[in-house]
Amino acid sequence: MVMTTAYAVCTAVICLEVTVILGLVLFLLRPQKDTAQLQPDAGNVKTEFTPAEEEAPPREVEYRIEYNDSEQDDELNQEEDVISRGPPSEPESDTPAFTTIAATIALPTKPQRRDSTSSSSSASSMPPAKVDSPKLMRSDSSASSASSNADLMPKLIPEMPGIDESDIISGADDVEVSNGWRRTVKLSSLQRSGIIKREQINDFLIGDISKDKLQHQYVRWLKGEEPIAGILFPDTGLKKSIFTAQKEEYISRSTAISLLEAQAATGNIIDPISARKMSVTEAAQDGQFDKIYEQCLLRAERAVTGYKQGGYNTRLSDEKLSIFEAMTKGLVVEEHAIRLLEAQIATGGVIDVRSNHRVPIQYALKMGLIDERIYRIIADKPTTTNFEDPNSTKTPPEKVSYSQLLANSIIDDDTGLRLFLFQKPGFEKTQSHTSSPQSMRSAKSSSSSIASIGSVSSKNKELEAKEEEEIKPFPVDDDIPTVEKIDSVSTEQDEAIPAVDEVTAPTLEDSKSITSSWRKQCAIVDLVDAGLMAESKVKKIESGHLLMAEAENELQQWLHGSSPIAGLLIISTGEKMSLYSAAKRGFLRRGTAISLLEAQAATGNVIDPITGEYMAVEEATRKGLIDRQYEAILSRAEKAVYGYKSKFNDTLLSVYQALQKGMLVENHAIRLLEAQIVTGGVIDPHRHHRCPIELAIKRGLFDEKLKVVLEGVGDDTKGFFDPNTEQNLNYSELVEQCVTDAETGLLLLPYKKKPPEEKLSGPLAKVLFESELRRKVTLQDVVDADLIEPETLRRFKSGEMSAHEVKQLVDSLKIHVEGSMPIAGVINAENGQRLSIFQATQAGLIRKGTAYELLEAQASCGKIVDVQTGRVLSVETASKTGVFDAEYEDVVMRASRAVTGYREPFKKEILSLCEAISRHLVVERNGVRLLEAQVATGGIIDMKSPLRLSIEAALRKGLLESRLAKQLQARTSKSYFDPNTGENLNYAQLMERCITDPDTGMLFLEVEVSVNQPIQSNMLFLSSSLLLILKQNR
Repeated sequence: MVMTTAYAVCTAVICLEVTVILGLVLFLLRPQKDTAQLQPDAGNVKTEFTPAEEEAPPREVEYRIEYNDSEQDDELNQEEDVISRGPPSEPESDTPAFTTIAATIALPTKPQRRDSTSSSSSASSMPPAKVDSPKLMRSDSSASSASSNADLMPKLIPEMPGIDESDIISGADDVEVSNGWRRTVKLSSLQRSGIIKREQINDFLIGDISKDKLQHQYVRWLKGEEPIAGILFPDTGLKKSIFTAQKEEYISRSTAISLLEAQAATGNIIDPISARKMSVTEAAQDGQFDKIYEQCLLRAERAVTGYKQGGYNTRLSDEKLSIFEAMTKGLVVEEHAIRLLEAQIATGGVIDVRSNHRVPIQYALKMGLIDERIYRIIADKPTTTNFEDPNSTKTPPEKVSYSQLLANSIIDDDTGLRLFLFQKPGFEKTQSHTSSPQSMRSAKSSSSSIASIGSVSSKNKELEAKEEEEIKPFPVDDDIPTVEKIDSVSTEQDEAIPAVDEVTAPTLEDSKSITSSWRKQCAIVDLVDAGLMAESKVKKIESGHLLMAEAENELQQWLHGSSPIAGLLIISTGEKMSLYSAAKRGFLRRGTAISLLEAQAATGNVIDPITGEYMAVEEATRKGLIDRQYEAILSRAEKAVYGYKSKFNDTLLSVYQALQKGMLVENHAIRLLEAQIVTGGVIDPHRHHRCPIELAIKRGLFDEKLKVVLEGVGDDTKGFFDPNTEQNLNYSELVEQCVTDAETGLLLLPYKKKPPEEKLSGPLAKVLFESELRRKVTLQDVVDADLIEPETLRRFKSGEMSAHEVKQLVDSLKIHVEGSMPIAGVINAENGQRLSIFQATQAGLIRKGTAYELLEAQASCGKIVDVQTGRVLSVETASKTGVFDAEYEDVVMRASRAVTGYREPFKKEILSLCEAISRHLVVERNGVRLLEAQVATGGIIDMKSPLRLSIEAALRKGLLESRLAKQLQARTSKSYFDPNTGENLNYAQLMERCITDPDTGMLFLEVEVSVNQPIQSNMLFLSSSLLLILKQNR
């Protein structure tokens, strides 16, 4: 009896819950009434038409609202309102009229009405204003209509032309391009927005237009114009970041926050010194601003990445919201939203958070990314003042629009960034403490660039205007602050700046600079002074007859030089390898590798001969191109390019000057200088270009004695060892033996001898340890996988290693056998609950497709994880114990072959995943997804080795194609979906966003509460909650 009553109560409760939920759904789905819209009188609306009237074209109707100025109560008799209509006046232009009622009804501003810029939230709290009742009258003539509406309405925005949906690009042809804030954009999205035409896409697909050129043509929509990146002091030419300017009390904290918010809302936080662009999180980690700014800027960054609607347990809550949509839902205050939208429009256009690119204002209006009212507020520049003027001396500071701030900015020639001209009275001489000659040069260059902005030839301006016109798909409203307007205003501002260079008219020589191959700016004036560039070339550049790129190409020898010896080419196998790898594998002696790497560093870069990439010593160490033990030696050699610092002051010294002061040994200095001379000339660390020997002697970078030594044939210059003949040679003789790589254009030294024997035998082939899968690991396996240093191998072979050192070696190798843990599960961000991948799908936290990918990643690493017990299970056991459902079993089983191996039909050979991809047993796209997971968790699994291999080792062993190796190294393959941001990521990137459980060490992906959570789970939760309450009441 008691059980029957309990069941009846539960049934009643569930029925009640269903009723309540259905009521809530109907309430949320109810049609919204717009109380602010004028409703026509039913008596004046004609609903039945004759056949002739139905066939007749619709006539445009124009209304005008007039207010009765007589005093009367708010409640008027509606019968007094007279609505009449008539045909509109003939249009005077071809501008298409608006189809909305807001465009055809002019609303005079009454004193009693609230200001249009106030937020809707504040309006709700204000008492209703007394407004005279309007009287709708027909406009009697075109003249009266024009006169009454001219002062009341902003210029109409032309409608967006229609796009044929059947013509939209799709499938494999729908290529993705990069935008300016680390996202990708599909061509179909650009086409649908009216930015790119199908004809231009076809030109790209047949190869008439390259991908880079296509991205350059549409840079306005993919990246936009530069926001204000920093502050420039025109008197000294010094640049400061916005945060630094606030920290040093040049600008207020509120000014800094608004300018940084504008940066975040346009896609990047910018370092004006290094020109680096980064996300808010990256900028916080890099120290670009204090932690107190981070949350504020993360909110502003959502204007680019999208807002998520919170508080609704419906499917709509997984949707990305634009800044305007977030404002309409009360997630963002209107004033703040207008400020962020203003920054976006001023730098190129409203950003569509779903398509990841900027859009024309017509498309933004059509898609609801902005409405007419907000756009008119932003377009009304005299009254829209949301940003504090950093130059204002008043308290509080005067406010201006973002367009006005841009107009008072200039483009930095060195970086292409926009810098605000700080000219606040009382701060002119504050930053005049420029100490070193080098910084004085920088200051002169910067201040010169201020006045040189307006010196662009009219011919170039016409060409730029023509290009801009060609890529515009349709006209854009004149109220949008375009780059041309900003530049013209900026030029006027620049002419009025009382800069030092007004005394002598600045020329291109004073302001322009070219980047050398070692990432330093070389001023054109220095090249002209050195006689390396003719003044006639400068005049051609100024007149527009010679492009800077062409001039830079002519100066190749002095700015870049020729290639030093980049690596080794093994003649017997055709394999290319870096100098460090050659030493590691016994092809080169360690001393030979160091001397050749020093020659690279002394000419500006360490070079990867596989990819052709040039990089500084620090970056080469970080990327694993050289070992940490080489870094200090090569950093000293790198100073031959950047200069040695004196012990007594900050003066930079060249190699020769450092030799004179006893900072370098003569043999070492000769070796570095010889490498520079052979590859193009002596490098001047002050002016950042190479010099012929005569000019170097004249500047004190060289002397006659060294010249004689280097031109001689004595042993003093033979500082490089030839691995083929085992003789000492000078650098030029070694370079003459090299061959040029057809793929990269780099010089490779041929290795003609028989490759060194790397196999081990006897007691050294003994088992070091066994893996979890009972696979025996020998020292030979470790050598084959490039996991042991030559010196460590030598000490092991000679028996010099202690038992403790051997144990440490074994421990360090176990990660390459067992690998690290893949993403084990999902954490519900709302309550911290830890779920398996399958449970997260059931709870609606992630999609089923995402679950398939994450479970495949676990299987491809050999680690199906039970998050409840922390155990690693086989596929069969995981399916039986409910770690995932039966529908996942086939997919997970196929992915597990990346560990157990693949077999070709009718053959016994077991293949690794890489081999299966090359033999087309696995679709490349699916195979790359599994390889991403393997690389991220320890290395590529090889059926012939118990150790997981690095990408380089797999490439050397022929397991991996060079094309796939480059793709995996660069992380350009993005096979995994991030449920939080909606972007596709590399598996390693997704792992970086995970949280490590401190108790188990497992990785969990934290996911915000999804809208896909089944409604039944909520019902059961409510049922259990109600039963618990009833029980407690009893």
